[in-house]
Amino acid sequence: MAHDLDEFHCHNGKYVRLRLINAASSAPLRFWIDQHPLLRVARDSLPIEPYEKSYIAIPAGQRLDVIVRCNQNINYKYYMYMSLLENVVAGMSPNNWMNALLIYPNSTVISPPQLSPESNFT
Repeated sequence: MAHDLDEFHCHNGKYVRLRLINAASSAPLRFWIDQHPLLRVARDSLPIEPYEKSYIAIPAGQRLDVIVRCNQNINYKYYMYMSLLENVVAGMSPNNWMNALLIYPNSTVISPPQLSPESNFT
């Protein structure tokens, strides 16, 4: 039975730190939040030289900490995605990715995704 999308709260002008864990046994994953760059700050709980990307790849068994700056249009909710990398399984289907929402207080409309699981990540 389907359920509503999980929601992660983001307050305008603030930052959110997420610890992403890939508990898969052999499959790398890709994570991104539409229209929100990710500042990667730690790997396996150890600080690293921070760098920003629109998406990150998470190797199997690894933990990554990212900081999200909440600075987008506060009227929208934004998709968060986790997907398998290409060529891990044959083809891309809805079974190979999942999503949630990053929401601002009082946001009412979901922003049309600019980077979806079907996007070219070259």
